Amino acid sequence: MQTENSQHTTTVALIVTILAVIAVALRFVTRRLTKAGIAADDWWILMGLLLLIITGAVLLYGVKSDPNGGETINRDSPTFDYTPHVVYLQMSWAAAILYFSVVTAIKISILLMYRRIFSASLVRSFWVFMGLVVVWWLVGTVATCISCVPASRFWTGPSAGGWCFNFNIYWMVMGLIEIIVDIGILVLPIGVVVGLQMPNSQKILVAGIFLLGSFVVITGVVRVVLGYAPGSQNVDFPRAELWSTVHVGMAIVCACLPNFRPLLNRITASARRLYGSAITSDRNPNASGSSGSRSGVSKNKNAAELMTLGNIRRPKPNELEDTNADTRRLTRNGSGDLESRSLVKSRQAKVINLTFLIADKMENSGKLCLLRTSQNNFTTLQVKPLDSLDAHSFNHPPQDYIQGVHEIWGWAVVFFLTKSSPAGMAPSTTITTNADDRPMEVVTFSPGKRYIAACISILSVNLACALDATTIAVALPAISEALNGNAIEAFWAGTSFLLTSTIWQPIFVAFSHVFGRKPLLLFSLILFTIGSVLGGAAHNTATLLTGRCIQGSGVGGILVLTEALITDTVPLRQRGNAMASLGVVWAVGSVTGPLIGGALANRNAWRWVFYLNLPIIAVGFVGCVWFLQLERKERTFEEKLSEIDYIGSIIFVGSLTSFLIPLTWGGVAYSWKSWHTLVPLLLGAVGLLGFCAYEGMVAQKPILPTRLFRNPSSNIAYLCTFLHGMILWTIVYYVPLYFMSVQSYTSVMAGIAALPETLTIAPFAIVFGIIATKTGSYRWGLWIGWAITAFGCGMLYLLDVGTSVFCWIFLMLGSGIGMGLLYPALSLAIQASAPVEDAATAARLFTFFRALDQTVGVAI
Repeated sequence: MQTENSQHTTTVALIVTILAVIAVALRFVTRRLTKAGIAADDWWILMGLLLLIITGAVLLYGVKSDPNGGETINRDSPTFDYTPHVVYLQMSWAAAILYFSVVTAIKISILLMYRRIFSASLVRSFWVFMGLVVVWWLVGTVATCISCVPASRFWTGPSAGGWCFNFNIYWMVMGLIEIIVDIGILVLPIGVVVGLQMPNSQKILVAGIFLLGSFVVITGVVRVVLGYAPGSQNVDFPRAELWSTVHVGMAIVCACLPNFRPLLNRITASARRLYGSAITSDRNPNASGSSGSRSGVSKNKNAAELMTLGNIRRPKPNELEDTNADTRRLTRNGSGDLESRSLVKSRQAKVINLTFLIADKMENSGKLCLLRTSQNNFTTLQVKPLDSLDAHSFNHPPQDYIQGVHEIWGWAVVFFLTKSSPAGMAPSTTITTNADDRPMEVVTFSPGKRYIAACISILSVNLACALDATTIAVALPAISEALNGNAIEAFWAGTSFLLTSTIWQPIFVAFSHVFGRKPLLLFSLILFTIGSVLGGAAHNTATLLTGRCIQGSGVGGILVLTEALITDTVPLRQRGNAMASLGVVWAVGSVTGPLIGGALANRNAWRWVFYLNLPIIAVGFVGCVWFLQLERKERTFEEKLSEIDYIGSIIFVGSLTSFLIPLTWGGVAYSWKSWHTLVPLLLGAVGLLGFCAYEGMVAQKPILPTRLFRNPSSNIAYLCTFLHGMILWTIVYYVPLYFMSVQSYTSVMAGIAALPETLTIAPFAIVFGIIATKTGSYRWGLWIGWAITAFGCGMLYLLDVGTSVFCWIFLMLGSGIGMGLLYPALSLAIQASAPVEDAATAARLFTFFRALDQTVGVAI
């Protein structure tokens, strides 16, 4: 039977290799789709992958031959018997030599990618770092080969004669040099990105993509620290091999991430086209086919495929000619250049394509605007932010004059048909109307340094939330044992956080409409801080649960107010970048959280699971106070209080609490048939029904607008979102408990073991985007995603004590693939079904359902 060392090395090698293969495969797919060709950096990363596979095979052969290889850490002892461990030490020596070649191939690939992207900007720096990398590889490879003379002394001991230098010190020195080189390579392109001529929000996104490599620096530090064995001539080979494998695999994944941006652009383009097609079909009675079908998209794609992400050029005069034949549109061909194509043909009406005027005026400001008109020609013409439109603007459009409403890459565009051309419609820096020649209202979006600093502050706070939500899952057993708690109390430490986070989200949003986003965000941060301090200082489970409840309340406010701030301050054209940055932060937190929580729990330092939040929150709090500036309506305190829906808030909080609490203790503290469970559950259900009735018929300013639930498509989309999140968070919380309780894994290994499920979500979301872009349809993703998810979750039933490493990795992949397909498919379904005027409210409701399904999933 394998020892823990053998199991851990085998598990990590398989997981990391699979992730690296997926990342490199997607990289080559991206290069193929963009028709960019295969460059030198692609071949070098492929070489690094092949060397990783070879190195992994060498390590696996060693641990399979000698499951007790971990005993070699004691080989400094004069009585140590080398004979049983010869094969293991030989393979460790070979892997140590190969390590430098694997890492060097990856670093060269990254440097060549920089050279390809930034051309002449980094010539000198490129050659400097290339020289450092080559010298580091040469020194490391040669030094490892001659670490013992003769080499056989490494695996046979002093009986072979000769000598060995202190491999432990050598390991630490070479590791520190590598960390310094990695940091230099990591920050190398940032200066160039800052100087690029692009919006600051895009600079942040691009720089953030490159800075994802910081995870490699972190694993490099962990590798050196855990591999170093104080007072010994040799490193701790089991730990060194495990973390070296993680380090190399994550280096390959992070090296491929910047190449995925064109692929993500295609995915977003597909989403916008599908969204635009869905809106057009709803408003055009002559349109046939569903928004999710290929036929429906093809009928409307002339209007929907208007713009793609990139610089918008000023249209030429011949593109704005007032003609009965056609009008022109801007599109992007395969090579990335703008070209003109025919859009609309009409014999009885002259078509004025106001899109050119929008593009010309908004090229630098980037502010999303929507043009509106009256039914009689262009007597009035306005530009307004999308969020300020009323329902009448879309629900009852003048069909004789409006050709369609579309959202393309964050632009809301209205095509107008008119019988005569309004005066002064040539492209210019000032757009005017033909009625009284007054300039239209244009609200610009030009983020400066203060705005960027505020965004960084908010993202740092969300990182703390992501870490707090995921570190606790693997640390709960250690926390419960340290506080002498029972299984029920440990269970409540997780569910109480999710429960309070869910309940207070709509209340925070409602109060932020009255008192402002910033004060409520700062209040949420204070709650999060108080909860973290109580959790870290807890000496009994009662204090811990109190802290978790307060933490959950603060996190609920932070999550929903972050999306509210993005919706309020970032126009749709840049909102995709903002949401992508937020997604990156949560992805980093979700992946690193279990690893950090496991490492802290193993060292009996679980209190730092809570204390780790404090410096991050402090930075975010100061940044929000200093940099976040929002417009506020001047109203008296009495006027603010009069706008609060007190009755609705009380009914909602009381009913939802009454409904969720019995879900958490049903079958645990009390049976499902007990009155302790049934009575509050029924009261909560009745209360929620009463809340819906009150909000829909009585409330003047409802917390949750009931009109969002009048569309059957929206209801189905939200239901699927609820089920999707419930299944996902059930797996995230309870799979680590299986590995720790049944497989007897450490907390760190339990976090690593969950990676096959968590890290396959993003790649298969990208795969869905590729196919959706090609086919113009997303509904297939819902069907296939749910089928694979159901199959994968059903296969998890096979997990037991004797499940092999390869088997449970295979079983975990199924649910991850299905979840990955459903993420973007559900997002498209919600975009296509939600009314445009309720986009912001629907987004916040989407966040609420995400939180609700977490609570229900973990509880049930």
